[in-house]
Amino acid sequence: MIWIGTTHGVARYDGYETIVFKSDPLHPDLLTDNSITLITDTEHRVFIGTQNGLNLFDKQTWKWMPVLNGAFCHTEIKYVYTDKKQQLWIATAQALYRCDEQLHILRRYDLKAAVTSIYEDHAQHLWILTWGKGLFRWDAEKDHFTGYPAIGNANIPFVLFQDRDEHYWLGTWGDGLFRFYPERNGADMYEHQDVADDIFFDIEQDGHNGQLWMLSYNALHIFNRPTDGILHFSSASVPFDRNRMFSTLLRDREGDLWLGAFDAGYHISFCPEELSGHSLPFIKETLGFDTNINCMYEDEGGVLWFNQERNGIGLYAPDSGTYNLHPYSQKRNVEVNLIARSRFPNTVWIASAFVPTVFRAQRQGMDIRFTDTLLLAHDGAETGHVTGILEDPAGRLWVMTERKLFVFKPDGHPLAAVTNLPGNVNALCEDQQGRLWISDATGRLSCMHTYPTGIRPTTRYKLPLSPHDRIRHLCCDSTGHIWMATELGCLYSFYPKASKWSDHTLSGLPDMSPVLHLEAIGKDLWLVTPSAVIRYNPEKRTRHTYNTQDKHVPVFAFRNNASCTGHKKLLYAGGHGGFITIHTDKPQPEVKPDKIFLTDLRIEDRSMQTDPCEGFSWNDGLIVLPPEASRIEFRFSSLTYSSSGNIRMAYRLADLDRKPIQLRAGVHTAFYDRLPKGTYTLEVWGMDENGHTTGPSTTYTVVKRPRWFETWAAYTAYTVMFLLLCVCGFRLYAKHLHKKNAQLLREEIARTKLEYFTNVSHELLTPLTVLSCLTDEIEQNSPSGSPITRGLRDNILRLKRLIRQVLDFRKAEQKSLSLQASYGDVAAFIRHIAQTDFTLLARKKEIDFNLDIFPEEIYGFYDADKLEEMVFNLLSNAVKYTPSHHNVGIRLRTAKKDDGKHLRLEVWDEGTGISAQEQTKVFTRFYRAPQANGTESNGIGLSLTRELVCLHHGTLELQSTPGKGSRFTIDLPLEETAYRPEEICQPPMVNHPDSDTTRPSADGSAHSPSARLCPTILIVDDNAEITDSIGRLIGQRYHIITAHDARQTLSRLQDQNIDLMVCDLKMPDTDGLTLCRKVKNDLSTSHIPVIILTAQATDDTHAACYEAGADGYLTKPFDIHVLTARIDNLLLQYRQRSRQFLHTPDTDCDVLPYQNRDKIFLENMVKTVESHFTDSDFNLDSLAAESKLSKSTMNRKLKAMTGLTPMDFVKNIRLRSACRLLRQTDMTVSEVAYAVGFNDPKYFAKCFKEEYGQTPRQFQDRPDMGNRA
Repeated sequence: MIWIGTTHGVARYDGYETIVFKSDPLHPDLLTDNSITLITDTEHRVFIGTQNGLNLFDKQTWKWMPVLNGAFCHTEIKYVYTDKKQQLWIATAQALYRCDEQLHILRRYDLKAAVTSIYEDHAQHLWILTWGKGLFRWDAEKDHFTGYPAIGNANIPFVLFQDRDEHYWLGTWGDGLFRFYPERNGADMYEHQDVADDIFFDIEQDGHNGQLWMLSYNALHIFNRPTDGILHFSSASVPFDRNRMFSTLLRDREGDLWLGAFDAGYHISFCPEELSGHSLPFIKETLGFDTNINCMYEDEGGVLWFNQERNGIGLYAPDSGTYNLHPYSQKRNVEVNLIARSRFPNTVWIASAFVPTVFRAQRQGMDIRFTDTLLLAHDGAETGHVTGILEDPAGRLWVMTERKLFVFKPDGHPLAAVTNLPGNVNALCEDQQGRLWISDATGRLSCMHTYPTGIRPTTRYKLPLSPHDRIRHLCCDSTGHIWMATELGCLYSFYPKASKWSDHTLSGLPDMSPVLHLEAIGKDLWLVTPSAVIRYNPEKRTRHTYNTQDKHVPVFAFRNNASCTGHKKLLYAGGHGGFITIHTDKPQPEVKPDKIFLTDLRIEDRSMQTDPCEGFSWNDGLIVLPPEASRIEFRFSSLTYSSSGNIRMAYRLADLDRKPIQLRAGVHTAFYDRLPKGTYTLEVWGMDENGHTTGPSTTYTVVKRPRWFETWAAYTAYTVMFLLLCVCGFRLYAKHLHKKNAQLLREEIARTKLEYFTNVSHELLTPLTVLSCLTDEIEQNSPSGSPITRGLRDNILRLKRLIRQVLDFRKAEQKSLSLQASYGDVAAFIRHIAQTDFTLLARKKEIDFNLDIFPEEIYGFYDADKLEEMVFNLLSNAVKYTPSHHNVGIRLRTAKKDDGKHLRLEVWDEGTGISAQEQTKVFTRFYRAPQANGTESNGIGLSLTRELVCLHHGTLELQSTPGKGSRFTIDLPLEETAYRPEEICQPPMVNHPDSDTTRPSADGSAHSPSARLCPTILIVDDNAEITDSIGRLIGQRYHIITAHDARQTLSRLQDQNIDLMVCDLKMPDTDGLTLCRKVKNDLSTSHIPVIILTAQATDDTHAACYEAGADGYLTKPFDIHVLTARIDNLLLQYRQRSRQFLHTPDTDCDVLPYQNRDKIFLENMVKTVESHFTDSDFNLDSLAAESKLSKSTMNRKLKAMTGLTPMDFVKNIRLRSACRLLRQTDMTVSEVAYAVGFNDPKYFAKCFKEEYGQTPRQFQDRPDMGNRA
C-alpha cells in the first residue's frame, strides 16, 4: 500500500480509496504529531517519523501506538530507513541509531551532523548523507562509518540513487547534480552534470522505460535511460506542470511513479505497450473548448480525418503531430456525423448531420477539397440522417439512412431501388467474398444481390432477438462468420454455411452500454461502448477491457462513429477528451492479480483502523467482531494500482455462502448485515477479466462474538431458569390441579345431587300423573266435588310446583333457561297468587298477611311462569320463617327509570331475620343455614330466584336485621324494549302442549263415539296404572288398546286398525322417541298420529319429539281434558285431509298436507293406477304387490289416508284422470272412458255423475262447474 506523509497526518492508498490517519478531537492520541517527516516499513510494522517522536502501525493488529523509547520520544525524527536485513536506521537531531524491528537499539552513532538521507545500493552497501559533513558508508563487518571526500563547496549530499545500469547519481543541496564513482579516489569520485538547477532532493527510475526522474528545487527533470552513463533530456509529456513545487518521488512494485507536491499528488502510470492516448491539447488551445470527436477515419497516408463538435472536419497526423482544424475553404462549418472509406487514395465519403447529402472529399497535403455531392432526397424528412456508408469493390455506394437504403453507381447516378425489404435497414457490412449483408427492423439478416431489375435480398435468416432489441452493427471476420451487436448490448455470431447461431453476450463488464462500433481484426473482435473498448477472442472466449477509468485513457466517453481501423493494424477510438490508439497485432494483455489483501474493515461505515469500536480486534488474519456489529464491509485490494479498474474479485464466507460471490470489475467490497455469531473462514480470490481465478485464495478467520444473551453462561442461566420455571410451573399446576379437582369434585357432587333431584322429580311425575287421573275419575263420578278431591288437587298442584322448581333449577345450571315475556296485568297476576296460595296458609299459622298493591292495574311485559316461581319462593320462605302472631306482606309499586317503567316488588316479614354474614351466602346453591326454630331448607329456592331475576334483566336486593325480619326487593323492567326479540312470547302454535286450540264443534257437543265409528286409541306406557287410569277416563269416547313395551306396540299396530297412538317417553329397552321413529319410518304405520307423554318440560325435549315425527306431546302430570282435546284435534285434522283428497279433482299430491313418506306412498299409488288404466288383468292383488304391502295393510292405510277402500280409490283416480282429459283435450266421452279403464261408456257416465253431480258432456262443456264441484 502507498503511505503518504503530510503536514496534517498520514494517508494510505490501496488502489481504490484513501484513508487518513491523524490526531483530532475524537482521537487525540492517534499520532504524537500530525506533521510527518518520513515513513518506512518492515514486514509487520510501519514506522512514521514526526516532528515530535516516532509512531508505529502494527500490520498484524491494525493498532497505532507511539514509540515510548526515550531516544525517540518527544524529539524530531530526521530520517527513518529499513535496510534489506530488516534493521531500522533512525536519525534524530542528536544521533543515528541502529535498531531491530522491535526497536531495541543495537548501537548509537554520533556523526556530529544532521542526516539528510540514507540509501542502500544493489550490493547492500549502506550510505549515510549528512548536512555539511559529506557522504559516509557503513562497514557492516567493522560496524563503523567511512567518510568520503567533500562534494562541492557546501559538502551537502542530499540524495543518492543507483540506476539499473549500476550508475550512481548524487544530488546535492547547492552544488548541483553529480555522477558518483565509488571506486575512484579523491575528487575524481564526483563528476558534475550539466543541469541548470543546483538543488536536487529526490531521484527515481521508472520500471517501464528506465527513464530517470529527478526533483530539483525548481522543476521536474526527466532523462532517457542513461545506458552510457550520460544524461539526455526526455521529450516525454506529463499531464501536469513540471515547474510545480514537488517534494518527493516513489516507485511502486509495478514500476509506476508516485509524485508528491505541496498541494497535490500524481500517479504516473505508464501506458501498456499496445496502447497510446492522445488528448489533442491544440484543440483546447485553438478553439477554446474541450476535445470532442464524434467521427473519425484514417486515410492511406496515415492522416486522421475527424469531426470536432461545433467546429467541423479537421486533420491530424499522429506521427508528426501536425494538424489543421480548418482544412477547407469552399465549405465552412460543415458538421458531419459519419466519415467512411472511399476506393480512391486519400479520399473519404462524408455524411452531413443536418441535410440529406453525401459528400466525397479528397485530402491534398493538410487541406481538403470536396469533389462530389450526392443528394439523397429533396426533403430530408423523408429519409432521415445517414447512419451508414459502404463502397463495395464494384464501386457502388450504399447509403443507409434512418428510413431508406440508397445505392449509387460509381459515376454517382442512382441505381435501381432496393426492393423486397420488409423494414428499415439497421446495419450493413461486406464479407470476404464481397457480398453485402444487411439487417432490417423486422429482425432478419439478408444477403443482397444485384439483378438487372434491381437489388433485392436472396437469402434471409431470422435473428434470435428479443422483441425489444434490434441490430446496431454488423461485421464479418476472416472465417466467414457474421457478427452482430444489438442495441441492448448482446453479441451474436452467424455462420451462413452451416446456418448456425451463437450467443457471445459479454458479462461482468463495468458498463453494459450499447455497442457503438464493431470490428473484426485478425482473430479478435473489437467492440467500442461509451465507457470501454473491449478486445474479445471468440475462440478462447477471453477479453480485455480498456475503459475510460484507466489513467492512460484520456477519453471520458467514446462517441458513436468515432472509431475506425488504421492501415498499420491500429484501432482508433475517440470521443470526449481525445482518442486512443491500440496496436491490434500486439498480444492480448493479461491482468492477473497474485494475491488479494484485506485493506479495511468497516462496521456501520466506521473504519476499524481509524476509529475501532470496542470489542474489535485484528491479529495476523484473525478478525474478532463485537457482538453488536452490523452492516459489516470487508474491503479488498490487489495493490495493483494501474489496473485496479479491470481486476475482479470473488469472496465466500464459509458456512454461510454456499458458493463464491463474484464482484464486477472495479468493485472491491463485500457486505454482510446482521452476521450471526460464530467462527467463519473468509476466502477471497483474485480473478482476471474473464472470471478465472489467478491464484490461491487468501483466507481470514472471522469470529463474531455472541451477545450477552447468546453466550454459554446465558444459555446455562436460561437452562437453570427454565428448570426453575418448570418446577414452579409444575408446583403451581399441581396446586391449580388440586384446587380444580376440588372444585370439580364439589361441582360433581352438586351435579349428582341435582341429577338425583331431577331423576327423583321425573319419578315423582309418574305417580303424580296417576293421582291426577284418579282425582279426575273421582270428580267425574261426583260432579259436585268434595273436600277430599279439593285437597288432592291442591297437593297435586303444590307437588307439581316443587318438582317444576327443581327442574327449572336444573335448567339454570345448564344455562338452558329461556324467557317468554308477554303483555299483561302483573298486579292482577300477583294478587291472584297471593290470595289463592298464601292467604289460607298464613291464616293457619295465625300470621297476618298484608297485600299492598298500587295502582290496581299494572300492565307490562313479564314471564308469568318465572314471576310465579319468584313470588312463590319468597312468600314461602317468609311464611316459613315468621312466627305466629307476626306480619308478612307484599308491596307492589311502579317506578320510572331511564329505560322506561319498572316493577318494584317487595316481600317482607317479621321473622327471625338473617345476619350480615349469612346474607352473602343465602343465594348460594344448596346452602342451608341453621335456623333457630329448627326449620331447614333445600338450598334451591333463593338461588333459583336470583337466577330467574337475572334472566328477567332485573335486580334482587336483601335487607335483613336479625330478630326483626327481612325484606327482599325485586326490580323488573316492564317495557318491551328491555327484552330481546326472541324473549318476547309469540302467539301459541296449534300443537303447543299447554294451550290446545281444539274447540267443541259448532253444535256445542264434543265428538262422541256415537257420531261416527269409535276411534281406536293405542296407549303405550310401562306403568300399567297409567294405562288403566287413562283407559277408564277416556274409554267412553274411544276404543282403547294398551301396550307396555315396544314389542307389544308394534304387534298391536300390525294386527289392529289403530287410529292414534299415545306413547310415554321413558320406557325400558326402547324409549318413546325410538318407538315413534320406527312407527313413522314404517310405511304400513307412518300415517298413524302419535302423541308423546313426557315428564321433561324442556325445549330440547319438545324439539326431539317433533324431530322423531310425533304429532304432539303433553307434559306430565296432565289434565285428562287436555289429552282428549288433543286426540280429537289430531283425528279431526286427519279426517280433513281425507276430505281434501276426495274433493280435489286433480291428482297432484304435493298440495295435500301429508308427511313426506305418506305423500310419496300416495303418489306411487296414483301413478300405479294411472299406468294400468288399459290393463284388464290389473286387480287389487296387483295394486298391493306394487305398493309392497299386504292387502289388509293397504286397505287400512288407504282408508285412513283417503277414506276410500282400494276399489273406490282406483275408481276415484280413474275419474280424476277423466276430468283432466275432458278439460285439456278434444277427445269424446267414449274415448275418455276407454282411456281411463272403463269398458262401458254408459257405466263411466253414471259413475262420473254420481261423483261430480253432472254428466261428462256437461263437464266438458263447462269445466268451471267441475272445479266448483
